Amino acid sequence: MAVCSKAFAREAAARQAPKIPCGKTGPATTGWAPRFSLRIFEEGGRLKVQGTAQPSFDAEVVGQDRIEIKVVGAAVQFNRDDTGKVVSVTLRQKGQVLEGKKE
Repeated sequence: MAVCSKAFAREAAARQAPKIPCGKTGPATTGWAPRFSLRIFEEGGRLKVQGTAQPSFDAEVVGQDRIEIKVVGAAVQFNRDDTGKVVSVTLRQKGQVLEGKKE
């Protein structure tokens, strides 16, 4: 699976974190409004996260398959199947725990 950019891959390696896949998750299976998705991408060498109809925010790799969006108090965990492929993400924010499938 591709990573956001070479710069991000170097940053992840420097933090001893795995490569975080970029792309889009959505529509979520439980708890998320219909048509809400979460886009994870690289812009200008920075990891970004953006919800549908929301501005994008900087994110930081904080562990294996985990990023944090500190400005909004959220964390995203990438969930993998038995082959190592990312199949969903879990969004944790303000006491809510929501899972969405990867498109």
